Amino acid sequence: MKRCPICQQTYADETVKFCRQDGTLLISDSSGSDSGATLILPSIHQTAEPRTQSLPKTPSIAVLPFVHMSADSDNEYFCDGLAEELLNALAKIEDLKVAARTSAFSFKGKNVDLGEIGRALHVETVLEGSVRKSGNRLRITSSTGQCVGRLSSLV
Repeated sequence: MKRCPICQQTYADETVKFCRQDGTLLISDSSGSDSGATLILPSIHQTAEPRTQSLPKTPSIAVLPFVHMSADSDNEYFCDGLAEELLNALAKIEDLKVAARTSAFSFKGKNVDLGEIGRALHVETVLEGSVRKSGNRLRITSSTGQCVGRLSSLV
């Protein structure tokens, strides 16, 4: 026999591990004798189906490689370097989760929705940008997008 230490419900079925009323871990019933000490474990709620729960609200960002929009293809390294420098600077912020460079750069040259990128990299925000060079003039643009949908995990 097993019983729930919270509601005192007893179960004869030895395969049952959790109380059907409140989800508490069952303990072996010592046939009513109080000869031993009983350890009451914290409640563990179980349901028939997995449920989702929002992940903690830790700010998170992915820095995508900047798009090279100049005619001169020799300066493409500059775009990657710029994105990498931004990524490294953001990574120094203590309470900010930054997606790894390798993961973020896997989207280079691909036309993928920001929400999909955010879900794939498990971040809330995606930073993207472009670089144009004309003569001795340089134009750098950047923007951030909040990823659509909430991240979730099984509990």
